[in-house]
Amino acid sequence: MSADLEPFDLVRSCLTDARAERGGIVARCPAHDDSKPSLRLSRGDGGRALLCCRAGCPTEAVVQALGLRMSDLMPREASALPEPPAPAQAARDGFATAREAVQRYRDKLGHEAARWTYTSPSGEPVAVVLRWNHDDGTKRDIRPVALVRGRWRLQAPEGDRCLYRLDELGGGGPVLVAEGEKAADALASLGFSATTSMGGAKAAAKSSWASLAGREVFILPDEDNAGLRYADEVRALCESLDPPAKARVLRLVGLEPDSGEDAVQWIGRVHKGDGEAARAALASLLNDARKPKPPKGGLSLGALAREPDALKPPPCIPSGLEAFDSAQPWGAIAMGSLVTVGGEVGAGKSRFLLTLAVAFAKRGVRVAYLLGEMNAKQLLRRAVCAEARLGFKALKNPTPDQRAKLDTAQRTVAALDNLEVVEPGAGLDELREWSEWAQVLFIDPLQPFAEGVRKDSEHERITALMRELAALCAKGLVVFTASEISQGSAADKDVGNGFKGSSSIRQYSLACYWATKPEGTNQTIACWKQREGEQSPLFATVRTGWQGIDFVAAPEEGGAGE
Repeated sequence: MSADLEPFDLVRSCLTDARAERGGIVARCPAHDDSKPSLRLSRGDGGRALLCCRAGCPTEAVVQALGLRMSDLMPREASALPEPPAPAQAARDGFATAREAVQRYRDKLGHEAARWTYTSPSGEPVAVVLRWNHDDGTKRDIRPVALVRGRWRLQAPEGDRCLYRLDELGGGGPVLVAEGEKAADALASLGFSATTSMGGAKAAAKSSWASLAGREVFILPDEDNAGLRYADEVRALCESLDPPAKARVLRLVGLEPDSGEDAVQWIGRVHKGDGEAARAALASLLNDARKPKPPKGGLSLGALAREPDALKPPPCIPSGLEAFDSAQPWGAIAMGSLVTVGGEVGAGKSRFLLTLAVAFAKRGVRVAYLLGEMNAKQLLRRAVCAEARLGFKALKNPTPDQRAKLDTAQRTVAALDNLEVVEPGAGLDELREWSEWAQVLFIDPLQPFAEGVRKDSEHERITALMRELAALCAKGLVVFTASEISQGSAADKDVGNGFKGSSSIRQYSLACYWATKPEGTNQTIACWKQREGEQSPLFATVRTGWQGIDFVAAPEEGGAGE
């Protein structure tokens, strides 16, 4: 056996009731009647096995009781190894022992800088990973040796690979997963069960994670993008087990961003090599991660980011008005949007909303238009005149040409059974009912609907109403509102003080537009706030004597429209 195993693995195979403790093994000492495990085994420099009986038994007595020799605690020199087989034969037949296979690498690359042994659940070695560092310190060579079909071969294991330190992962405590054997050893030296997968950050799926089923798992990534990708893949693998592991990604506080640092630097640099301080800090991080979240209201941004469609644009509802749609961040109004239009009397807020409402309805969208001022017949006359591109005077004494246009416009509007108008007097109850039916809801203007809210001040009433609208939008409803202007000169208004009654109008709105009074045939509708995308101004043309608005693209320089 001593020819097959490294010193540490050889001694460990002879111990009774062995368990992992702070980077080593604790077991019952065979040299005395040991009811409480007092023998500690750890790895020393150069591959030595270190034995220490806390009850005071001499090392020689312990080794003899184990049936070993003192020389078994020391790595064998290469000269003592049997003559390796010819390279071609070794490639074909493999080696009888792991030591022979490792020596073949040493013949080419020299003595390795680090070596890690992978074992089966029962503790039998099944693979060895070796590392050679380049002189420039920037590169390294990693070579595996694996027991394949009874022979040791210069390759990675076939089939599912074992996790590192697998024989030490028994019990029901948490398991820490690092990216790499060195980091896993560093965590184990603090007294935690730690493991990793063979093959680096891109090979997590090649290992079997079944031993972690139902366990509490903390994944400690290297501090770089590769580490985060590895952590994400390991978490997905753990959560797919039966039963799933409760896996969390835990970032070690103090590592330099994008540095590739891991638990080794966290113990050595952040905690200056003080293992007790590092162990206490890590235990505190684990406890903090276990704190239960409130049962309602939270939404993990990390969980959202892991969804396959995380960055997919939101579902949108096109209005069919190209200039308006193109000014929206996603090329159309996103479902769940709350948009407020402000401006002084005569600035065209209702023209703006009515033009949009008819455009949405023409596309088959269910539209509810809640009126706070004018009645339904007044809105109808505006809609027909706007569709005919005529002014009110045409309704009183139309010319034959105007009559034909009005008849055509009336037939168009008459087909819009999906545009429902609710007359003044409706309150929150009606608003909620229509929100269940409509896809797009218009409120013109906003302030009258706040009067039924049971709050002492206008500010509180409007704030409560805006919260209600935001909650409806969270379900996918699109809401357009018109807001009356606050007191003072229109020239002095901005997004902070323009809306009457409450600053919550701008706070809860996804986008805010401000309409200035038309100058001639031109009108500017400025974007004061846009939560996503650019604050692209909308430009409109107001035809003289016409009740609607033409949306036109923003000019490159200068004027505000055609």
